[in-house]
Amino acid sequence: MGRDVTGGIWWLFGLLFLMEDNIHLADIGNNVAHDLRHLLEVDYLNDEHNESPLDMCNNTCLYYEATAVSKIFNESNRDLSLFCLNCQGLKAHWDNFYNLLHTMANDTHSFDIIGVTEIFGVMPGECHLPGYHPLEFTTRCDSNDSRGGIGIYIKDTLCYKPRPDLSIFIPHVFESKFMELSIGNKTVIIGTIYRPNTYPKADLDIFTHTLNELLHLIGNEHKHLILWEI
Repeated sequence: MGRDVTGGIWWLFGLLFLMEDNIHLADIGNNVAHDLRHLLEVDYLNDEHNESPLDMCNNTCLYYEATAVSKIFNESNRDLSLFCLNCQGLKAHWDNFYNLLHTMANDTHSFDIIGVTEIFGVMPGECHLPGYHPLEFTTRCDSNDSRGGIGIYIKDTLCYKPRPDLSIFIPHVFESKFMELSIGNKTVIIGTIYRPNTYPKADLDIFTHTLNELLHLIGNEHKHLILWEI
């Protein structure tokens, strides 16, 4: 759970599907080898400031099984709920994706915003999710490389407009999708970013420079921002 700049509580859940070397949530919770805080503390043990990046964050992040998510929403008043998923092929994993969302929903709540990365080849009108606007997405144009790609589902009760000026898409390097939502009297920019890491096309320097420039542009608008990157 995190608290955004608007002062309201929002929920953000992320889940990564891996095709190999799967690690269950129980392993993450019980095995120190998979504990992010422990790994960062080891990395920064010899740092002159002796401070892990997680120590500079006041938010508390917890792991939840998918079946427990629906109960969490019953326990908290929230402004906006978000979920981000690396699906490694949205059409190929559609049934799993749909069933996962159903498992995490309850009678009164489902996610307001859903970001999806590595959607691979998707055509307009495909992968429609009931209760949501049509998928806003961008994929790689090269027919010989239909991997990558990024999209956002927005609940059909929310008003939004695409932000193509912010949605920078550099195949294999920086793939992003941004929307602007009107929520009450607030204007919120929502962004999903995917950083491909396939050598030699991926370029971390270009990615970092692009992200900094993008954040600078958004900062000049003085609007609320919710951003996630996979």
